[in-house]
Amino acid sequence: LGWLAKAGWTVNPDDPANAKLLETLPEHLYDVPPESLTATPVFDGATNDEIAGLLANSKPNRDGDVMVDGDGKTVL
Repeated sequence: LGWLAKAGWTVNPDDPANAKLLETLPEHLYDVPPESLTATPVFDGATNDEIAGLLANSKPNRDGDVMVDGDGKTVL
C-alpha cells in the first residue's frame, strides 16, 4: 500500500459508496495529499473494506488517470 500513500486520496463523504469506509476513517483522513507519510494500514489492523475504500478513492496521477480500482487492480 505504499503506492496509495504516494498517490494520496480524497474520500467524498457525500458518496453512498463510501458509507462503510466513513464508519472507521477519521475525518482528518478524508483528504490526504500525494507523497504523504502514511503507516501501512495492513500492519495497523485495517480491514479489507477500509483498504478497498481507500484504493477506490485514490487520486489521479499527473496525467489525470486513476491507476487502480477498489480491488487494487489496473489495466495496463
